[in-house]
Amino acid sequence: MKLNLKIHKATENNVSDILKIREEGWLSGYTDLDKEAIKNYYKKQREIKKIENMKKYFSSDNHNCYLAEYQGQNIGLFWFEDNGRKSNDTCYIYGFYVLPQFQGQGVGTALWKFGMERMKEKGYTKCSLITTSKNEKSKKFYHAHNGVISKEYIEQMIDEDDQSKILVDEFTFNI
Repeated sequence: MKLNLKIHKATENNVSDILKIREEGWLSGYTDLDKEAIKNYYKKQREIKKIENMKKYFSSDNHNCYLAEYQGQNIGLFWFEDNGRKSNDTCYIYGFYVLPQFQGQGVGTALWKFGMERMKEKGYTKCSLITTSKNEKSKKFYHAHNGVISKEYIEQMIDEDDQSKILVDEFTFNI
């Protein structure tokens, strides 16, 4: 069943939704990460100073974070950064999540296509992202959308306070 979605650019009023979607995405997708460490990380992200910084960031039109909305609720996000990690023609997908209860209904595919079009409009020819090596559901999606694992390495996924490191796969896509 495909949902009737509205995809829109995030604003400062969407910060709580962005944090919720990202946290639930991490908790459901990154099963090999410590759940308490994830919850603690997002608890820190909700501190007033960080919320204010995020609101300031999203009040500008210079960001590339888009939300999928269904029946008035933001249920997924696609966020890429212009200043890619590799080169001027490559950007980095900072976040791509769909709330678990809406997965498997075309939301991810719609957001993916929308995000790829935005990157193409900005002149990018490639993009990359990372996921944990054990996140089979995401890896299956990325392979189905022509992603190629370009690198595998150890990464500190959560933050500098969490000392755990995990094996990640970096995917590269042609746009």
